[in-house]
Amino acid sequence: MRILVVEDEEKVSRFVTRGLAAERFAVDVARDGKTGWELAQTYQYDLIILDLMLPGLTGGEVLRRIRKANSQVPVLILTARDSLGDKIEHFEAGADDYLTKPFAFAELLVRVKALFAGANLKITSGEWHELRVEAAGNKITCYYDGNKKIEATDDTFKDAGKVGLWTKADSVTYFDDLKATAR
Repeated sequence: MRILVVEDEEKVSRFVTRGLAAERFAVDVARDGKTGWELAQTYQYDLIILDLMLPGLTGGEVLRRIRKANSQVPVLILTARDSLGDKIEHFEAGADDYLTKPFAFAELLVRVKALFAGANLKITSGEWHELRVEAAGNKITCYYDGNKKIEATDDTFKDAGKVGLWTKADSVTYFDDLKATAR
């Protein structure tokens, strides 16, 4: 697995890189947002760990460009910015996870592994009886009974050969005949 770490603080990038390399991940490092964006465009990464306060392009701008390019690479924000507003803003912009500094490497590693596990399942668009599913990026929209719809993001799972969606009502709807494909 290949990871891009976009972090301008040398001590932090060295700490993260050493730990990930010890876990047998291939790691590239960018020290500014512009270089991070160029590497993200040039190479296929399995995960990007992205600081927000970067010289050149901010981490938020790098994230928006990645998502605008329709890239589905998981992005973990690693930053000192810990306000709820920052977290919401960047999750809405397409971040998959958000970890604040200071942090324990063990927690970062667990989050990295969880993102890899979640990236292995992708729901494709399809139809099931009167249900139509449209999958685009990390958003899934289900239409039923004509124009009624359910929207979900990143809360998809596979259980005993079934694909399900968590709805906002905290219930699970299973769809047996939809295709779930590993990517």
